[in-house]
Amino acid sequence: MVRTRSVRTPSRAFLLLAVATAAGCATQADLQEIRREQRGIRSQLADTRATLDGVQRDLAKTRGKVQENQHAEQSDTRVQSLEERVAALEGGRVGTPADVSAVPAPGAPPAPETARVASVPAADRDDSADVPDQYRAAITLVRQKEYDRAIQQFREFLRSNADSPLAGNAHYWIGECYFTLGDYSQAILQYNEVRQRYAKSDRAAPALLKIGLSFLEMGNKSEARLAFQKVMNDYPASPEAGQAREKLRSLGT
Repeated sequence: MVRTRSVRTPSRAFLLLAVATAAGCATQADLQEIRREQRGIRSQLADTRATLDGVQRDLAKTRGKVQENQHAEQSDTRVQSLEERVAALEGGRVGTPADVSAVPAPGAPPAPETARVASVPAADRDDSADVPDQYRAAITLVRQKEYDRAIQQFREFLRSNADSPLAGNAHYWIGECYFTLGDYSQAILQYNEVRQRYAKSDRAAPALLKIGLSFLEMGNKSEARLAFQKVMNDYPASPEAGQAREKLRSLGT
């Protein structure tokens, strides 16, 4: 009898092992594909963040330029007003003929005549013959629009001439320079020096009025009202009292 060799069929265990192995390979491939997709997404997110950061930086620069332009426009009006004051010095009409904050913005109606500040008597001129050279040099810097240097020059004058009759004027001019530069906090400090230490001088009433105007520029209407009211109380006969009254009316007081 001839024996025939039987062909063995794969066992069930072997088939399960093969299926599991194939499934394992497929799972690993899927994981690798997912990881590649995740890396791609991360790269896209990083690019998006970089682009967004660039846009934000550009926006910040644009805002800064807009603010600089607005500040430049405001500074131009203040510089023009300060130039008028210096011109008054040269013409023998020393004082503050035009209030800086009263200069209208472009397109605004002109300020009323009551926005003028009182002139200083001739005896208090900054261009008189007996003015020290150091003080005169500071005034010259103001004329040249070198406001920071003018402030330094006035401060040097005060260090060596603390008892000078022009000390109050020096503080006042420092305040005017700061006001023109838009540094209202420093301007208030200098005007307050005039108000406290030289309360009987011809600069006291204008200085107190300018304190109120500085607070207005800073958006602090309550402090501005107090300053304007004090001008009326302390210097009722001064031209500044009338200006303070007009300012209070414009504020609804």
